[in-house]
Amino acid sequence: MIKVYYNYPRPRMRMHANLNCSAIEKSGKAPQRKISINRDSQRAKLIELKDLTFASDKSQNDLWLTIDFGNVVEEEAEAKRILRTLGEHYTRFLKAEPIVHCSRP
Repeated sequence: MIKVYYNYPRPRMRMHANLNCSAIEKSGKAPQRKISINRDSQRAKLIELKDLTFASDKSQNDLWLTIDFGNVVEEEAEAKRILRTLGEHYTRFLKAEPIVHCSRP
């Protein structure tokens, strides 16, 4: 399982494979959006992600995504695919460099 942080309008994407990473604790700030994806929910969640709006206000400027496929390589690939999908609607995301913030412990 990984947690991924997407930020807009400063395009950022940070992947966290260490679920004890202190940066993940920041995800508790309201009103951050959180979505979880697993193999069973993948198709429905991708549709939900396409419908999200991003703007430069605190209720729409970021997203924490939890991806659980049981394989970190596949999870990171999915996180990057989602970044490209978001970039189709919000071109600033196309400038975001996917970064692995922390690896599995």
